Amino acid sequence: MDSYGSSSTSNNRVRVLESCLRHILVEIKPSESDRVEWLNEINQLKDCLRGLVPFRGDVPLVKPFGSFVSNLYTKWGDIDVSVQIDDDDVKRICLWQIKLELQRTRTNAVVNGRITGQWLEGDWDDTIGLARSVEYIPNARVPLLKYVSRQHNISFDVCINNHLGVMKSNFLKWLSEIDDRFHDMVLVLKEWAKAQDINDPKSGSLSSYALCLLVIFHFQNPSCGWSRFSESHFEDVCSANIQRFTSSRLRNQSSLAQLLLSFFDKIEDPFERMENAARTIRWVELPKISNAFQNAHNKLSSGSVLSDRNSLLSLLTRPFLASKFREQQSSANYNTRSQYLDIGVIEQQFENAVRLIGCDLRPRLLLPVSDSHIVTF
Repeated sequence: MDSYGSSSTSNNRVRVLESCLRHILVEIKPSESDRVEWLNEINQLKDCLRGLVPFRGDVPLVKPFGSFVSNLYTKWGDIDVSVQIDDDDVKRICLWQIKLELQRTRTNAVVNGRITGQWLEGDWDDTIGLARSVEYIPNARVPLLKYVSRQHNISFDVCINNHLGVMKSNFLKWLSEIDDRFHDMVLVLKEWAKAQDINDPKSGSLSSYALCLLVIFHFQNPSCGWSRFSESHFEDVCSANIQRFTSSRLRNQSSLAQLLLSFFDKIEDPFERMENAARTIRWVELPKISNAFQNAHNKLSSGSVLSDRNSLLSLLTRPFLASKFREQQSSANYNTRSQYLDIGVIEQQFENAVRLIGCDLRPRLLLPVSDSHIVTF
């Protein structure tokens, strides 16, 4: 870490990167209204399950997991949901039944300020149901139901009994509570990986979970201040460690920019051995992933890139975000120039008006001699 802050020039460059990262985070972090919309959509799914015949009135437990639970989601994220079911017979037909119910025609009624679904029996229509683009994938490694909510256009992935996914999500959430830089680092890297087109496991590149594991590995380095966690009494120990870690005077103080620089400095090829988190990686995608890491390392080691905001944005964000930032900067520069221009125009107009009435604009000093006399110089 220290190598990036060894001179005033390096510090200035890191400050440019730090400022750039903060602007990126402001743009990609979801708002509170986004979070409320997501929660409403999860409740809509719960309401949908109440109408399923196989449950016989016993509504199954619906457990969201993934980035929404771990608080590592962006405003463009999707929602992963696990429906917890014990009955083996129900498990086999559950996703298909949910698919039909999501596509069922409904009307909305407002009761005590809350939208409730009134279902019309025997009528299915993908154009007016609760969801669109509904896809049931029974032969996946984990059978899956995918759909997009019609109300807020949010993508859902629904599976059955993904207890491990729920546990992993809570673990990542606890890490975010230990150190908010972990949260920010993951979000920045997810945006960078999308900009480099290496964050799509369906096409054979990195999953977001794999990126999280890389950040955990990086933060466990002694220079980042993390240590290994006990595995016994997992939740209680994590809670105690969070309290101890956040109150420790030895907590590492490296900035987000310094952490990002050292991440690419050390992790040039994250695939020296195959891990389970990288099972989706295709061999043909490995050169692109490796090149993306190497390219980021090279550029973030360059003083000219570190000191240039536009170069950093082009590296770290997708084109539509980089373009948006440039437009915002141009608008800010224009407003600043307009402000100075407006002041100059007003001054000129005032001087012209004064000249028309024959007044002298030279500054004068007024000294009171008495209550009734003033001497002018």
